[in-house]
Amino acid sequence: MELYKRFPKLCIIWSFVEIVCFGGIIFGWGSLVFVLKEEGFYHSECQPIASSNHIQGEMLITNTSVNNISYNPIESSNGVLRTTFANSTANVLDGSGQDITKAEFPSDCVEQESKLNLWFSIAVGFMYLGFAAVGYIIRILGTRNTRLLFIVIYVIGTLSIAFASPVIPWLLCPGLCCIGIAGLAVLATNLQVANLYPKLRSTIVAIFTGLFDFSSIIQQIVKVVHERGIERKYSYIFISALFFSIVGFSTLCFHPRGHITEPVAKSRKKISKPDETKTEPSDVLLTEKDGNGAHSKEDAYYNSSSYESQKSHLSLRATLLSAQCLFHLFWLCIHALRFVTFIGLLNVWLKKTLNDEDERVSGFLGLFSYITMGAIGTALITGFLYDWQRRKFIKEAPLNQKLMPVLLPMLLTIVYSLSTTVMTFFESEITLYLAFVTFTFFRSSLFTVAVAFIGDAFPVDYFGVLFGFVQFAAGVAGLIQYPIFEWYEGYPKAAQHVSILLLILQLTTLIHPVILFIRCRREKQYSFNSSS
Repeated sequence: MELYKRFPKLCIIWSFVEIVCFGGIIFGWGSLVFVLKEEGFYHSECQPIASSNHIQGEMLITNTSVNNISYNPIESSNGVLRTTFANSTANVLDGSGQDITKAEFPSDCVEQESKLNLWFSIAVGFMYLGFAAVGYIIRILGTRNTRLLFIVIYVIGTLSIAFASPVIPWLLCPGLCCIGIAGLAVLATNLQVANLYPKLRSTIVAIFTGLFDFSSIIQQIVKVVHERGIERKYSYIFISALFFSIVGFSTLCFHPRGHITEPVAKSRKKISKPDETKTEPSDVLLTEKDGNGAHSKEDAYYNSSSYESQKSHLSLRATLLSAQCLFHLFWLCIHALRFVTFIGLLNVWLKKTLNDEDERVSGFLGLFSYITMGAIGTALITGFLYDWQRRKFIKEAPLNQKLMPVLLPMLLTIVYSLSTTVMTFFESEITLYLAFVTFTFFRSSLFTVAVAFIGDAFPVDYFGVLFGFVQFAAGVAGLIQYPIFEWYEGYPKAAQHVSILLLILQLTTLIHPVILFIRCRREKQYSFNSSS
């Protein structure tokens, strides 16, 4: 059955539900890592704070109790045997069983944060680097078979996280990788649904993008129910069953074996070329242009007015090595680094700002999740802004039609990114609120602008390859995030130094819109001189 043709509205609503429930839950990492630390993941990495300087080492005794405090033996990765106590304090005994000192075990530590952050960095890098393969799989296998494949991958991921424990913490790595790449595949396959309503395509895609960010709230829900006594394991088993049911049903009933394209009867429009030669209206076929789904009468005009130039565009290799493409990938990589670094360091930053008060940290993690729910609205704002800029420059020269509309959205993305970094220099609650708001705008506009630009500024038939390179740049940023985390916790002023480096890198990305503006000005001047 392919019910998307008979019930397009239901198909759209169903896609909304899929993305908001399962799309980008990996980006709720701040809430998940809070739960994992409470459960004792990698707690054995934390060094005890001893009240005596006479301890040269630690010894492990058998499973029993000391002063009515229960504990279990855990062997750390470096071979040193330690004890983990339920209330984080214990007596340490020497070989004869005598109490030699009292040690306090911190609730968490840098080493613990580092281990957990490593899995997040790997998962984000894998998600974006693997997305190029997702696009290829969709093209070869079709929509339905691709979704069936990633249903299995997503279920494996949720069950891996469900059954991960302090004894087998490494299950977090495959779990996060699977839900990351499969969640992105859910978004990619659902983007085709926007073709059912060509006139609303940009709006629908903007909503989908916002919902993908919105879905990080699921991790906050897991955290809240965990605090109410429901184990993380059962929450993820429930997510696994729900995903299998909802996505499985839509895959078999709504999505076709091939691809969802816009109705042929609605895809042919008479678009006149408003040039000085007054040629006859050309019959333009609006086909799927890009993964961002940005189509409108302005797009049709662009295709028709630049049809001849499309025949003689640069080769793929020349396009990839062009300054315009390289600067765009650099722009994306730097700001994607800011994006994943903010999420990866959120828990650590909150602890420093709130003086390690776990209850307040938990509260602000919840606040962050609730504020980022506004990503739906901010994504719509970005989409409307981009479309407005397209309409504004519709009568400009062909090059200006392609490049000028992106300048304002791109500059605003840089401003959001810089503002988020500036907020990290201050350790106050007010800056936390401001940072959460600016980050919500930033995360919504980053990939929307990045993808829309490659669809407009480069040949249409290269879009798939260029989109893969965009995801590759984001994946590189995800992998770089881990050494930055290690640096962030390395010494007292490391956090400020990290923020300064990010600030400098973000400022260098201004060269991209500046060069685009200079090119457009030269094109406008050339057109003016030619006409005169």
